Amino acid sequence: MRVSEWMIVAYLGYLLALLPARPISRASRLKLLVLAPLLIAIVLIVVGLPASPSMGAVRTWLPLPYILMCYWLTGFYFVEPQEAMEARFIAFDRRVREWLGAGSFARTAPRAILEFFEAAYFTCYIVLPAGMVAFILAGRQDGSDRFWSIVLLAELACYGVLPWIRTRPAWFLQPDSPLAHRRVAMRRLNLMLVKKTSTHANTFPSGHAAGALATALAVGPVWPLAGVAFLFIAVSIMAGSVAGEYHYAGDAITGAATAVGAWGVVTLLGV
Repeated sequence: MRVSEWMIVAYLGYLLALLPARPISRASRLKLLVLAPLLIAIVLIVVGLPASPSMGAVRTWLPLPYILMCYWLTGFYFVEPQEAMEARFIAFDRRVREWLGAGSFARTAPRAILEFFEAAYFTCYIVLPAGMVAFILAGRQDGSDRFWSIVLLAELACYGVLPWIRTRPAWFLQPDSPLAHRRVAMRRLNLMLVKKTSTHANTFPSGHAAGALATALAVGPVWPLAGVAFLFIAVSIMAGSVAGEYHYAGDAITGAATAVGAWGVVTLLGV
């Protein structure tokens, strides 16, 4: 059983262990009781199937849907937002923008800059599979477990905080912000995707920041040039997520720190 597969099973066990302690609805509790064990069973069944090149390829890519399923299952723990915590995040955002001299950014930035940040944020949907493709092109498909272990540990560490720190994103809390009045095409696309495909809960630390930077840290040693490109993408995603109000500055900062921590742990374990 690969380390990345153990991580999925352990995280699903964590979600199940939280059930007696968290006040979620009966419907959400039932869904977790059914879906989490089902996903654990799928992981174990796949692991137990006879080894073959095709099965190896399947196991190389399965962590991607596993991550998505863990994200959705964690969303069942988002019950009542912590408004005091949301106010702290907004206040910290304000201080960061003032420190950067970007308090009027949403009102005065050229549309092309806003489109760039929105396009950068959009790449959060493709950066993980792109990272795995980079591993394959570098001839290191045999190292896929290390890649996914770094990414999974970073992503799941972010998701795992959601039952304890429950906030909503700034775009939801401030629908009449200056950015809402700018005509930015990529923003319309991003908001449509966020509204239709996300749990509508904010993750602290940011799973987008953590996953993107973890991808760069995983790819860098096997393909340095691609690692630099992924690092640029990761920084752009973090900036775009804050500029577009999809995440708070505190989410992005702690997400980056989580990715570095995940890379360090996996490296120390020798995966």
